[in-house]
Amino acid sequence: MTKMIFWEACLGIFLMTVAFTASQDFDMFAFSEQWPAATCIKGEQEGKECIKPRLHNYWTIHGLWPGRFNKTGPRYCPGPNFNLSEILGLEEELISYWPDIYNKTDFDSLWDHEWKSHGTCALKIPDTENELLYFKKNLELIKRFNITSILSKHDAPPNDENPYTPKLIVNILKKELGHGPILLCIEDMENKRILLREVQICLDLHFEVIDCPKFAKNGTLFKNGCGKKFYYIPL
Repeated sequence: MTKMIFWEACLGIFLMTVAFTASQDFDMFAFSEQWPAATCIKGEQEGKECIKPRLHNYWTIHGLWPGRFNKTGPRYCPGPNFNLSEILGLEEELISYWPDIYNKTDFDSLWDHEWKSHGTCALKIPDTENELLYFKKNLELIKRFNITSILSKHDAPPNDENPYTPKLIVNILKKELGHGPILLCIEDMENKRILLREVQICLDLHFEVIDCPKFAKNGTLFKNGCGKKFYYIPL
């Protein structure tokens, strides 16, 4: 009886380990860029105070998220705690490209959150196997995928008067990226209009662009809350 209990316990531990490992598995990344003007409005509608000096008139990093194709990706994986000293050499660039526009005291609170919830799940990839490399990769990607420049180049700059269609913006991005992204929008309650807030670019494990799962599923485009038209508002 004792041996049976022992082997049952071992089997239980093994199955838990397998399930735990599977829960951390992923086969793609989503690199998310956010438009500060709309992100600020979203935060204010949620009761957050937007720190105006930290707003930039260009797209900034939201995060790099391990995911599964057509499934929810892992989050909050076991790993080292965020340590600002690991990325001090990147601090100036991170403040510029990855600002936290909500937190008054800890300018690195967004980095801490993104590392704990997503960075710790990316450790199996050599390019993101530690904190320094994870943050370097984010900076590399924001420079590689300059949405501000792409939209302006194709005569789609921010403006407060003429709305854009999701199809137009997706087609512009797809032309430059080679694959379909995901658009996310919010409703500006005060002005009764839809705002473009975020663009997600999907990548394989070698950081090559792929069609985002929901984009690929319907073969055209995927938009979250963007309606038939939205505004890409200036700062």
